[in-house]
Amino acid sequence: MRPSVRRPTLPLALALVLAGAAACRSTPAEEPSEKSAAPKTAEQKAAESRARANKARVHISLGDLRVADPHPGAPPREAVSGPGTELAGDALTAACGAGAIPLPRDKHYAAPGLVACWVGHADGNLRQLAFAPDGDLFGAAASGVIYRFRDADRDGAFAAGAPETIVWADSGGNGNSVHIDATGGYLYASTPDGVRRWRWAPDIDRGGPGEAVIVEQPSGGGHGKHTNHLFEGFLYVQLGSAGNAANPMSPEYDTERSLVKRFDMTKLDPVNPYHWAQGEVFTVGLRNTVGFWRAAPRDACTAWSTASTTSPGVARTCNDNPGEQLVLLEKGKRYGYPFCTTAQRLVGDDGSLVPTGTQVKAEIFPSPHDDAWCAANSERPVTFFQAHSAPLDITFFDGPEGKLPARWKGGAFVSFHGSWDRNPYTGYKVVWVPFDAEGRAPMPVSTATETRFPYEVVLGGGTWKEHADGPWSWEVGKVGENPVRPVGVAVSPLDGSLYVASDAGNMVYRVVKAE
Repeated sequence: MRPSVRRPTLPLALALVLAGAAACRSTPAEEPSEKSAAPKTAEQKAAESRARANKARVHISLGDLRVADPHPGAPPREAVSGPGTELAGDALTAACGAGAIPLPRDKHYAAPGLVACWVGHADGNLRQLAFAPDGDLFGAAASGVIYRFRDADRDGAFAAGAPETIVWADSGGNGNSVHIDATGGYLYASTPDGVRRWRWAPDIDRGGPGEAVIVEQPSGGGHGKHTNHLFEGFLYVQLGSAGNAANPMSPEYDTERSLVKRFDMTKLDPVNPYHWAQGEVFTVGLRNTVGFWRAAPRDACTAWSTASTTSPGVARTCNDNPGEQLVLLEKGKRYGYPFCTTAQRLVGDDGSLVPTGTQVKAEIFPSPHDDAWCAANSERPVTFFQAHSAPLDITFFDGPEGKLPARWKGGAFVSFHGSWDRNPYTGYKVVWVPFDAEGRAPMPVSTATETRFPYEVVLGGGTWKEHADGPWSWEVGKVGENPVRPVGVAVSPLDGSLYVASDAGNMVYRVVKAE
């Protein structure tokens, strides 16, 4: 039986803040959203999506694929699954389903005993994912298109076109997250100037125009995404910093950007949506809280999020500092940006190693604060990841069991979009982070020359034998993605398998135990 988790004594938002670490120069960790002087037509959006797909060498029809050997280089069939051994080809096919394509085992890494399968495709830079209770999978694209994926014929994949892959709604742009409030009967998604919602039910095949919930939210600058989730009647909405590392005009934390606000949806006036300025400031000092989620059955007011910190400057070894934070968000807490960063592997002026996770002064611009101020005024993360990993989403594995290792239950899956400014590259993978019954995650351990991280790689580059960090791609016949850049992660409520979205070729993957 899974141990119970101690409930906090005060309402919390447990947030895993996922976002790319800043570069050593003032450039954004993620490319800014494309801006347009006028709204694009559906035809223009479709043409741009096709161009992106062709550039990524993606062919979207699983049903048209004919490949003699989907598992090149695999050992003989009698091979046994498990650590250090290959999985037989029939085990891969059985696990993925007749309609899906197992990724070639010499082109990628999946944790021992697991299979990674290509199961679907979308357009428009597919970002985060969300499951409905009935098993329908929804995905938000940066273009604003909201897709619904439904495995109607139960062959393990989402065929192109209706009824399995459809455009369910369109938010108009700046898409990143999608949230389904099954109790209230709504689907929420971000828009260029806030948040919109649509009536949702399993039998609704088109969301229609929807209605505005939040308006006048900024979307400019390098971090203009509007990730939002509804927990216990409150809509939590994040907004990242305007730049990579904006020099503050004040010694106080910003209360306009680099934060999470919340809105009481029980008081929403359907005729007059909330203005961004009306939101309650929940937490501050968060450079870009792109991904956050709540772990059930923990306290009803808890959620987890991921966030990045600003670069501490060349003087503090920017290749490995600052660490990408995973933080516990609580109302009224401050998380450092832009004044403070998280030490990953930092040697002090006296030659000693600064303890991992310590909040220290950022040195990318003149600051009115020092290390002592940061220690007292910036929350220490629960744990952190390799600098420049660019984590973008998180979800907890609370069941159902059967399709993933049972020991992973209670932990969190985190997507690493991958670095663009680090040598060598890092990220481009999905990892599992352990949590104990008290909601604590282990800290990395650093020496003067290396850092060991306590997570496990679930999906990434390499081969079936071992994981290799950095960019990776795969190709089977005329189908493939180059590179794979994970963004969305979601666990199926039907069988507990893990789904991953990549926004390079707009692929959807499923990770599951071999049959």
